[in-house]
Amino acid sequence: MLHLHVLYTVVENRRDEFYELINELGIAQKSRDEEDNIKYDYYIPYGTKNQIFLLEIWKTKEGFEAHKRTEHFLKLQELKEDYIEGAKLDIFEIL
Repeated sequence: MLHLHVLYTVVENRRDEFYELINELGIAQKSRDEEDNIKYDYYIPYGTKNQIFLLEIWKTKEGFEAHKRTEHFLKLQELKEDYIEGAKLDIFEIL
């Protein structure tokens, strides 16, 4: 099982717009609907203005790798070019 923790720093004053697009385009729901997905949720870190946190849990490495080839994952990568200034990614493998 893989746990991914992604802390995004969003361009100033664009966090809500970024989050709304993720939902309007179905990126979050399509990721949740993938067979190997257990959790795919965004959170707003308390007391921040330009950060958003993504928690992903995948049953297998292969499922996560397949996710990275989906149309909705590729669309998220495009959005990140316009909205994200930086990101910190931690991946944990649960044994």
